[in-house]
Amino acid sequence: MNAPFDPSKDIILVWNQVMLDANAADSRLLLKDQGGPTRDSRAFAIVSVAMFDALNSITHRYEPYLTELTGYNAANQTAAVSTAARDTLLALFPQQARTFRAAYTAAMANIPAGTARSRGIDLGRRVALAILAQRSNDNSNLSLPYNYSTLPGYHQPDPLHPNQGFHAPHWGYVDTFVIPNVHSHLSPPPPALDSFEYAVGYQQLLDFGGDGIQYPTLRSRQETITGIFWAYDGTPGLGTPPRLYNQVVRVIAIQKRNSVESNARLFALVNLAMADAAIQCWYSKYYYELWRPIVGIRNGDDDTNEFTIGDPDWLPLGAPATNRAGDGVNFTPSFPAYGSGHATFGAAAFYVTSRFYGTGDIRFRFTSDEYNGINRGSDGRVRPVVTRTYRNLDEAILENAASRVYLGIHWPCDASAGIDAGIDIANEVYKSALTRR
Repeated sequence: MNAPFDPSKDIILVWNQVMLDANAADSRLLLKDQGGPTRDSRAFAIVSVAMFDALNSITHRYEPYLTELTGYNAANQTAAVSTAARDTLLALFPQQARTFRAAYTAAMANIPAGTARSRGIDLGRRVALAILAQRSNDNSNLSLPYNYSTLPGYHQPDPLHPNQGFHAPHWGYVDTFVIPNVHSHLSPPPPALDSFEYAVGYQQLLDFGGDGIQYPTLRSRQETITGIFWAYDGTPGLGTPPRLYNQVVRVIAIQKRNSVESNARLFALVNLAMADAAIQCWYSKYYYELWRPIVGIRNGDDDTNEFTIGDPDWLPLGAPATNRAGDGVNFTPSFPAYGSGHATFGAAAFYVTSRFYGTGDIRFRFTSDEYNGINRGSDGRVRPVVTRTYRNLDEAILENAASRVYLGIHWPCDASAGIDAGIDIANEVYKSALTRR
């Protein structure tokens, strides 16, 4: 019988957890170092490929993402990975420098002084500098104003949060990590407002996406839990969707008892796929500018569709205002609907994981931080622990995408377009990046 797998013995899992904790901590700050799923996905990719390239410069088993240095075959792997992770995290989350230095001290504590340690440190530093330099002018800091239209069909601010602004209208112009460009992966247009397909999706929102109080729905209790379970909408302590999907992949990696080298490659692929998914998705969002359900339904009489009936006061269940008691009004995210970021991120992460293992038929159990017995709903009460079992990764992809419809913040077409785009990007990333020699 195998001994229990200990994640603390795997230096990739150790620093991946430090990275995810940094995201959660950043979400609590008023002035965030990153902020939002777009920037977080970029940060996660940078840290993950730095760890991969550092380790691969010792083992030389795969094509590098960016950097493969020679002369480091005898370098200490833990020192190399830890230094690459620390240096990239310090650059990306400078307000948490003390935390990263403490984690580094702990990781390096059992490495004896000598050439292997010093060479590992040097290797990690060089790899981190290379990836940070490559991404230093990638348009992630581009300033691009967004002037919204009040014409039917176009994105407008959440009427419950009219001053929410617009998240990352420039992100579609950020340099991609792996895919050649976003244009070749642009989602097809959403259904026309006057189409029957749009009317069907509209009715689904009325049936399943309302607040359940003033606007009763057909949504079951389990479907309501599903909506919240997959949320991670940037609220304090939760972080953003890329953190959620890393947590799921961690469960699988631990269950599969991956080697350190396998985990370096797996998490680099997952986070590269999500980083490019963010760029593709946000390009599509601001290219099509499709309105969110709360705006579309409140203005349904103006959409030229004979099958839709507007309701000027309609309320969605909304993205959960977790840990925001006092100002805890559920909300609609501050960017256009099509396609769904959650659906795109989740499909990219889970499908590239399927490609990595050669199958998506992996059964796993996952406890969401939205339901961990610690975090609080918008009513101020601690939510119970909810652990769900998934028969395979396809089931998780579909449920994750559907969760946004249950919250009433996405149309069904957003979910399907996001899944298609995420799978497309996952295939491209797996085919092109970090390939075995």
